[in-house]
Amino acid sequence: MENSFIIKNLLEKEEGTRLEFKETYSNAEIAKVIVSMINTEGGDVVLGVSDSKNVLGIEKAEHKINQIKSHILDYVSPQAPISYQNIIYKNKSLILISTWEGSKKPYQYKGKIYIRENDHTKISNFSSISSLISERKEADFHWERRTVLGAEMSVLNAKELEITFKAYIKGHPNDLMEDAQDFLINMGLIKNGNLTNATVILFANDPIKFIPQSSIRITLYPTRNKGNKFLGDRILKGSLFENIKEALEYLEIVYGKSIEVNDNIRKEKSNYPQLAIREALMNAIVHRDYNSV
Repeated sequence: MENSFIIKNLLEKEEGTRLEFKETYSNAEIAKVIVSMINTEGGDVVLGVSDSKNVLGIEKAEHKINQIKSHILDYVSPQAPISYQNIIYKNKSLILISTWEGSKKPYQYKGKIYIRENDHTKISNFSSISSLISERKEADFHWERRTVLGAEMSVLNAKELEITFKAYIKGHPNDLMEDAQDFLINMGLIKNGNLTNATVILFANDPIKFIPQSSIRITLYPTRNKGNKFLGDRILKGSLFENIKEALEYLEIVYGKSIEVNDNIRKEKSNYPQLAIREALMNAIVHRDYNSV
């Protein structure tokens, strides 16, 4: 698959707090590692690779992904931010499980709390649990959770919100939610009847009216060094979903494509890996400090 470069990059790194390779495993082992990473800094688990980085592969990878996903949904609480991928690398299927540091710490597997220390997964002690609870309390006061004065449901892009709501229900069919507004309430995007900063950035038709710093600027410089000369400049002022679409379209134009014709067959190829560009853009957007003006 196109994203095999992710595996290549991970294989160049050593196991540690944010990375683990596993040749053999059980669903319980994976769940413990994932919970420990969510409680720490997040990270990646690659299945089908030995500790010595020998690529062995996984048989029936999609089936095993479903098994792991089901096990984690059943025994990990609260609900955790986890991504599952079946990636073909050197003609072998590997499973990449990625997770982010959770905001609802401490996360538990079958009632036990796990944390990550270097490349080891261990049950947390009293001190660690106290620290995780403190982090959760601090997260409750994060900027994105604060409410926005004067912002009502009418300022949101109903179509984009409905698309997100349906996508969530498709992935979580057991969650009982009546409509998109119910979805926002359950996701903590509406607090005490008020929209939060996160809601406005994600779904508002005109977010900069409430949060001026939410716009995104893409500048193309002629060299690697910044200066007062540039080849292109664009400011995106829509919702986060709209900005991502527009940014990817603009970057595709900026970086361009190469065209090859062999035996009257035209083939287009991006000059840069599209997935790499997308990942770089998404990382910049997700880790951006929106509280900074």
